[in-house]
Amino acid sequence: MGTHGGGAATREYVVAPDWLPPQWCDRLRAGLDDLASTEPGRKRLMPHPPFLRLLAEGVLDPLVRPVLGDTYLFHHANGMRLTRGEGKAWHHDYDSDQPWDGRSDTAMVHVMIYPAGLTADNGPLVLRPDTHTARVPRHHPNRYGFEVGPDDVTVVGGAGTVAVVNSATWHMRPPSPHGSVRYYLNYSFIGPGAAARPERDEYHDLLATLPTLVDDP
Repeated sequence: MGTHGGGAATREYVVAPDWLPPQWCDRLRAGLDDLASTEPGRKRLMPHPPFLRLLAEGVLDPLVRPVLGDTYLFHHANGMRLTRGEGKAWHHDYDSDQPWDGRSDTAMVHVMIYPAGLTADNGPLVLRPDTHTARVPRHHPNRYGFEVGPDDVTVVGGAGTVAVVNSATWHMRPPSPHGSVRYYLNYSFIGPGAAARPERDEYHDLLATLPTLVDDP
C-alpha cells in the first residue's frame, strides 16, 4: 500500500490508495448503513461505537502523525452514506475563529476515508492544489461549480482509499449520473497551537473515555 502527495513545496495532501484494511472497511460501511437507517441525514459520527473505535485504536495515526507531529488533537468527525449521486461544489473547510494566515500548512487536516472506494460512478474526490493559502471564505470556491481544471487532481481508488488533506485546500465532489452508493468519513485533527474551533470542546469528556474502548471485546 503506497502513498503519494502533492502541493507546491508542501504536504498539502497525501493520498493512500486502498490503505484501510478490509475488516475496517466492513465495519465502517455497516456503521454508516446503521446511521442512515436510525438517524437519516445525520453527519456527525460521534459517539457511535464503530467510529469511536477507529479513533480509540489509533488506526489513522500512521497517516496523521507524520503531518501534525506527536501531539495532534482530534477535532471532529463527519460522514454519510450517499445514494443519489449528490455532488458538492468546490469549497474548503477552514473556518477557524482566526483567518488563515498562510504561515502553517498543517494547522488542521482532514482524513477522508472511503470504505467502498472512489470511482467515476460514485463520485471521485477532486483537489485543487496550491489553494490552501488563498485566504478566502470557505464558500468562495462555490462560484466554480463542478468545473475541473487542467491542474486539478482527481482521486480514485479501491475500498479503503484515504486522503489526508489540508483543511484550506479547495476540493469538490462531482455529481454521479449513475447514483452509485458512496460512503465517506471525514476525521479532522489539529496540530499544537492551531486556532481552536468551538465544536472541539464538546469532545473533551468523550476523548477521556477512549482508552477503555480499546480493552472492550
